Amino acid sequence: MSAIGHYKEFVIRKATEQDIDFLISVICHAEKSGTDKFPLSWLLGKTEAELYPVLEYFLKEDIEGLEFALSGFFVAEYHGVVVAAINTWIEKQNALRLSSALIKAHLFKNILTPAEFQTFQQKATLLTNFVIEREEQALQFEYGYTLPEFQGKGIMSALNAAQIAHHHQLYPELRKMQVHIFANNKQSIATYQKAGLSIVKQTFSDHPEVVAHFPYHAKVLLEKNIL
Repeated sequence: MSAIGHYKEFVIRKATEQDIDFLISVICHAEKSGTDKFPLSWLLGKTEAELYPVLEYFLKEDIEGLEFALSGFFVAEYHGVVVAAINTWIEKQNALRLSSALIKAHLFKNILTPAEFQTFQQKATLLTNFVIEREEQALQFEYGYTLPEFQGKGIMSALNAAQIAHHHQLYPELRKMQVHIFANNKQSIATYQKAGLSIVKQTFSDHPEVVAHFPYHAKVLLEKNIL
């Protein structure tokens, strides 16, 4: 587990299978966005406990090009303890040039019965005007979380910078980063704006299912050019 960077007393490195428990916690916290609402649980029709082995399966499959890929996560360690993580990928920068949404739908189909998958598809149609489409060849940031006792120390900014540097080394032509955030998450929005990102799009939904099962009824897209 060699380090790819350091930030103050924190070691920044790529995640491994030994980090999966922490990464599942990161995904759950990020999905809830400070609330008790869990969109992924609603979409898949599974409780949080039932989702644990599902998320473990997704991470171990490590399919590139979406937010569940183990290899897309960087973590920050403090004296050997993982305290923060975030996932990134370049949209459609995979062997088949598939969108992350399509890859994710295939993953879901693998773990759901035909009836459950049909229900998932019906729920997904409710989100057509709420979910913001990801831009091809843009670096996507998703599922970032820092343990509460380590928040406010700049760790997430350091992880973001390490991800950008890593992807720029692999793809020098990379020009843009994007992040999708619920509009009520003012702290995260302010953090990304401080890093130079601007809000370029916002979506709303007043559908009862969105209001009932999502942390907020509005989302924003922030982006910036990275040269």
